[in-house]
Amino acid sequence: MILAIGKGQVALAEENDDNYYHQLVLIDDIWTNMTDGEIDYSYTGMALNEYDWWYVKDGVLDLSYTGLALNDYGWWYIKNGKLDLSYTGLALNEYGWWYMRNGLLDLSYTGLALNEYGWWYVKNGALDLSYTGMALNEYGWWYIKNGALDLSYTGLAQNEYGLWYMKNGALDLTYTGTVKNENGTFKVVKGHVE
Repeated sequence: MILAIGKGQVALAEENDDNYYHQLVLIDDIWTNMTDGEIDYSYTGMALNEYDWWYVKDGVLDLSYTGLALNDYGWWYIKNGKLDLSYTGLALNEYGWWYMRNGLLDLSYTGLALNEYGWWYVKNGALDLSYTGMALNEYGWWYIKNGALDLSYTGLAQNEYGLWYMKNGALDLTYTGTVKNENGTFKVVKGHVE
């Protein structure tokens, strides 16, 4: 049930069969949280009205909030107070950086993801700062150090297909020659160690 309450008047706006725990109701032109049929100014989280899911802080709709929020269906990306199902990328909450796909936390994703700080390695939906090695995205193979794309790296790196020559953080398939590192001298042909 969704209620509209204003200037001392209470009216039933819509009757439905959904039993949502947190609903937004309009009270004196302010969207306010109702928990189990009671106005609840202590609640912070997601609430539903007839338009969409929204972010509520201290019981009131918060249109300034952008970030992650949790409801019974998972972690969601909120932009300007409203659920944003169009968002795909990294988002931050108190537990770290997470990969969101179509607005929902995607714990199945492993790969590279971009945020305002650069490209990062994500494993099982979470930013993995322990990862050093090669990673693939739509632009090619890259060298990742401590979870971040390292464009300063030139040298050898390994993936499941072998040992490769990286230049300025990117796989260089044009290089043919030798490469020396702490493990010896290696012959490289078209970027691949022979």
